[in-house]
Amino acid sequence: MTGHNATRPWRAEFWTLLVLILVTRVADGTITYLITPDLAREINPFQSVLGWGWVGLIAGAAVILAGVMTLNYISLVYPIDNFPSKKGLSFEAFRGQYFSMADGSVFSKRPWHVMAYVCGYVFPRGIIVWSVLVVGHNYLVYSDAEWYRPLRLYRITFLLYLVLPILALSFIWVLQRKDYQRYLRQV
Repeated sequence: MTGHNATRPWRAEFWTLLVLILVTRVADGTITYLITPDLAREINPFQSVLGWGWVGLIAGAAVILAGVMTLNYISLVYPIDNFPSKKGLSFEAFRGQYFSMADGSVFSKRPWHVMAYVCGYVFPRGIIVWSVLVVGHNYLVYSDAEWYRPLRLYRITFLLYLVLPILALSFIWVLQRKDYQRYLRQV
């Protein structure tokens, strides 16, 4: 079943994610401003590579978050049943066919819709968790926590960017788990 989702309580999920994203991003911006008002120590590539400054960072974040929440809205209101045609598969077999390009698969017929659905689930959740990690790191820098100083010498901040693919893969797995449960209910 693909189409408008009138039965799932998507509104609460959408608004919860939106509020959490806004709160975590504002917290990140605030703690960043306290640490480096002139952005001299900022490692965000929009600043460190492109030199966008505060206005550019805020505008860029607004555009990215608008896109993320648009994808989230689409994934919640218009979910896609990216299910294999074969019934009764195990979870591992289901996962193996989730992004299958085999003839007749949902992904082979509508890859952009499936990707919008997956990204709409993964991106907001990943941004929230990642933002909490960034705010935690920035708070430790701001508070000048003694135990954290040696870690700062090793540029641990770059590890935060390495967490992003791990978060993405983790949330894809969670989405596949949820979709597998829906798949089993349709059998």
